[in-house]
Amino acid sequence: MSKTIKQKQFGKYVVCEQLGRGGMGVVYRAYDTIMKRVVALKLIAHNDQSDLERFVNESQVMAKLSHVNTVRFYEFSYQPQPYCAMEYVEGVTLGDLIHNRKLSPNLLVDMLIKVCDALHEAHSYSIIHRDIKPANIMVDSQGEPKLMDFGLAKNNKESQKITKSQAIIGTIHYMPPEQLDGHEASPRSDLYAIGAILYEGITQRTLYQGNSNVNIMVQILEGIPIPPRQLNPDISPYLEAICLKCIAKKPQKRYLNARQLARELRNYRENRSIIAKKYSRLDQMRQVIHHNKILCSFIVLVLAFLLSFAVYSSVKEKQLRIALDQLQVEKNNALLAKKTTEKTSQNLQKLNTAMIEALNYASYSNLYPGLLVDKDFIRPIKRVFEQSKLLQNAEEYKFLRGIVLAQGESLQHLQTAVRDFSNQIDDDPRQVIAYLNRAKTYQRMKKFDLALRDFEKCLDIEPRYAEVYFARGTLYEETQQFSLALADYSTAISYNPNTENAFLNRGNIYKDHLEKYNLAFADYSRFIQLKPNLEQGHINIALLYEKTNQYEKAFSYYERIFRILPGASHSYYARGNLFLKTKQYEKALKDYDRALKISPEKKMVYHNRSSVHRKLGNEEQALQDLEKFITAYPEYASSYYNRGNIYRNLGNQKKALHNYNEAIKRNTKYRDAYLNRGNLYYDVKEYALALSDYESAKNLGYKNKVVEKKILYLKQILNK
Repeated sequence: MSKTIKQKQFGKYVVCEQLGRGGMGVVYRAYDTIMKRVVALKLIAHNDQSDLERFVNESQVMAKLSHVNTVRFYEFSYQPQPYCAMEYVEGVTLGDLIHNRKLSPNLLVDMLIKVCDALHEAHSYSIIHRDIKPANIMVDSQGEPKLMDFGLAKNNKESQKITKSQAIIGTIHYMPPEQLDGHEASPRSDLYAIGAILYEGITQRTLYQGNSNVNIMVQILEGIPIPPRQLNPDISPYLEAICLKCIAKKPQKRYLNARQLARELRNYRENRSIIAKKYSRLDQMRQVIHHNKILCSFIVLVLAFLLSFAVYSSVKEKQLRIALDQLQVEKNNALLAKKTTEKTSQNLQKLNTAMIEALNYASYSNLYPGLLVDKDFIRPIKRVFEQSKLLQNAEEYKFLRGIVLAQGESLQHLQTAVRDFSNQIDDDPRQVIAYLNRAKTYQRMKKFDLALRDFEKCLDIEPRYAEVYFARGTLYEETQQFSLALADYSTAISYNPNTENAFLNRGNIYKDHLEKYNLAFADYSRFIQLKPNLEQGHINIALLYEKTNQYEKAFSYYERIFRILPGASHSYYARGNLFLKTKQYEKALKDYDRALKISPEKKMVYHNRSSVHRKLGNEEQALQDLEKFITAYPEYASSYYNRGNIYRNLGNQKKALHNYNEAIKRNTKYRDAYLNRGNLYYDVKEYALALSDYESAKNLGYKNKVVEKKILYLKQILNK
């Protein structure tokens, strides 16, 4: 509750009223006489060193964040006493709305979607809030939620020093088990708190009840929450499923990240399929057994005793012996079944781990469509495919298996993925995600007509689905239909302005095919706003400067990239190419070395570094680099051509000829390879073969007076 006080001057601020007081500081409503705006002014309550460090940490954390659903940070200063100024939000807390029962479940879900979006931005900066609760979410007069109070957020090594004692950090009702148990908090710890808020909002009670913090702590660590629908039967079973997944005791059973949770909540609001499974009678039975382990064990023992006594009383000694033998057999079977169950559980765990590993790579490669892909990522997918043979009846894994296998290289993987998606469509003909995934898989198989048919089906079901327009745009771009691709990317952006890759791909079309460089620059800039920590947006601006021959600006922008992203290996590779282009060979060599040191898997770097070594006269080193490149990418004709030239310079004509043959084998229209092979034949006086190669080079467009003279000379010799 706000407390009116006598107005007083505090630096450039006029303090109007007290808004709240906590253990660390006091918050006032104040007026900024310079910026002419009302602010929330937070002052540290006393001079305790740990509180001061935490206060500074909170300001540093908030200064990094800019999401519309996070309270904005204005400034921090030590004078006249430590304070920070933040956005003043006129409204009430989410806790007030829940307590006064002014929130429907759907309205609460809409607010939590926005909170998850704000939380995803914080997590992208490695900031974990650690104290998310209804009281730390303000709701303004327009109904917009604002996440605030990052006083306990874990940001960097300095903030870790503040909280490395055994003190409990956070608010008990919304604290996950791992935080209470002394383990390191993670982004999934914040997701638990979101689930606890959702639980409270739809049931009108906190997740656990108790007359002391110790009692509540024991329940968080050991207890099982009452399913929301047992408290309020009107709750949707799907919303209950989402809530229970968020508050799972093991972090790995929660959602992967805040972005996935936001998407799950949106899918719930739009009546799409969700990841979480509904709470079942089996789950209820497990809960009863968990809560009554001793009683259940006693009942089992009593029943077993009565059964044994009845058998003993009603049969003869022989029959009793048979019965006892049978019991032993059953015991052995039970032990075998237990071992089988444990083995299956281990396989499931391995499968889950491999699935997540492959999915993470798939997500990474989708975010970086222009970067070189290391083929080693196929290994976890193959492992998934092999392990899934042990679980052919595990229906819940087939959809996920399809998603993973759709990222594979082999036709077998892609065909299996198509079957998995088709089975899902048979089960639910309006499952838009299944159509979308099958369309993407058809596209990878180069079955463009089938892919387009599935994209159209997606849009029949969901005509405003931005992701479908983006995916279809990639197909049009792959098939050189750039005007159609451009239209689809623009439509995706109109339906979802946060479709970051649509800005990236549209910028590439403007840059590479339409020469609309100003539009390309605008799209790349928007991509960077949405994904400031991704290298791809930054590097495209540098390449745009290079394409328009603004080399100094390109070099300057690369320096900016390295300040923002010190580990930007592909940017070192790209700048090395620009140094090579501008004949700054020593600098190019250093950049290629840096790129390989950061990312040894980027084998493409070896190809261009070999060119630099040749320019510097290091033929042997150039040869070593080409050997490494060809081992990784045996399909490139130019690498064999370059290696042939090196062997020819070293006087090894046999190896040179072999490499020219390999280059022509992979590219039958490789004009320079024909020319140099012709020169090699000419040197060893294989005139017929030399004439044939010279004429092939000429037919492919090579014009040179020396070659023309050689052709005439060879014809004269061969006609004698």
